[in-house]
Amino acid sequence: MEATYHLDESEFDYQFFKSLKATFKGKKLAITVKPQNEPSKSLEKLIEDAENADVWYTFEGDEFEKFTDKILKGEEIDHEQYKRTKS
Repeated sequence: MEATYHLDESEFDYQFFKSLKATFKGKKLAITVKPQNEPSKSLEKLIEDAENADVWYTFEGDEFEKFTDKILKGEEIDHEQYKRTKS
């Protein structure tokens, strides 16, 4: 079981910890805390990485919507047909 909590700093209190204990009773937990609005990479860096990638995927028209619908339904997908590589 996994849960993601989006909290304001003020909600991070004793009641929250009591809720965690009740939700995960008897389980060993790993807790990671990070600010929600601070991405690990800047948008500029993500774009640069994408532009320099050796492999990327291209979708036309409504192919991406169909592709994601299959993923959400748990259907098998052939992603290779969308794969592009540097020549």
